[in-house]
Amino acid sequence: MLKLPDNSKIFLTGGTGFLGRTLLDELLATHNDKVEIHILCRDPDAFKARYPSYANQPTLRFLKGDILHELEPECNYSHVIHAAADTHAASINPVSWIKQIAFGTENILEFAVQAKAKRFLFLSSGAIYGPQPQTLSKIPEDFSGAPSTTSINSIYGQAKRLAEQICTSKNHSGQIETVIARCFAFGGKHVPLDGPYAFGNFIRDALWRDKIVVQGDGSATRSYLAGEDMARWLLTMMLIGRAGEAYNVGSDQPVTMFELAGKMRDLLAPNKEVVVENRSGSNTHRSVYLPSIEKAGELGLRPEITLSEMIHKTAIGLKNMHAKNNA
Repeated sequence: MLKLPDNSKIFLTGGTGFLGRTLLDELLATHNDKVEIHILCRDPDAFKARYPSYANQPTLRFLKGDILHELEPECNYSHVIHAAADTHAASINPVSWIKQIAFGTENILEFAVQAKAKRFLFLSSGAIYGPQPQTLSKIPEDFSGAPSTTSINSIYGQAKRLAEQICTSKNHSGQIETVIARCFAFGGKHVPLDGPYAFGNFIRDALWRDKIVVQGDGSATRSYLAGEDMARWLLTMMLIGRAGEAYNVGSDQPVTMFELAGKMRDLLAPNKEVVVENRSGSNTHRSVYLPSIEKAGELGLRPEITLSEMIHKTAIGLKNMHAKNNA
């Protein structure tokens, strides 16, 4: 993979989440002490207490703050990665959620300009495309669809669209080069195990529950890129992605939720039952969410880790973390 120049200094928001910790793991593994990373988070002490493996890393510095509050750079940065945003905000006011995503992006962009950063990577989402039409096998970056403005479930996708537009405007101004990464679905040891993510829920069930439960009828179709691949893709896009452009980040290999649950069972818990909650569902309007990754391929990117390998690596990582937490 491409590497950052020695002595690069990165400012990272969202470093305490699933994607952020996966990025930190990749940077620590591949750049050793040659890149300094400053991580903005609301409560650094709480994060370091929960994840002590990051606490004593000499190249990591944790800064207390929030993306919606004014930030004054203490130094210059070569790169800024903006990954902070709630992806499912059931407990937050919808308008506040929009402000967090859109205005938070604007605030971090202004910070990046003040810090004289050369490149700004914004982690957006495939949710900006809205529902995938049945006539479209994979969503390319130039797909003109969008979430409905009259659906309360569209807030995340619409806010990310607005944040992307803010990035585009800042790039057009010539003040900083921005690259947009539209993230789809991923697997890895940092994936939440009790959230709205099927991969995390299935692997939790396979390792620690009596049965593997599939919500819906199991026909929903997704694809999963390994966290390690995801991190390499994002860093490559930050370094050589075309300024002002957006790239899908994900796998283009489809798997239904029933197939995914079955694969988890076969690989991790052969004696467990896979239970489909709604067997009366119909495939006529099944949910499909698959990216085209041809544009990422232009940067030399492709999935390196298979789904089976991803499941094995995730299970090992989760078991190790579980053992450490219960030691």
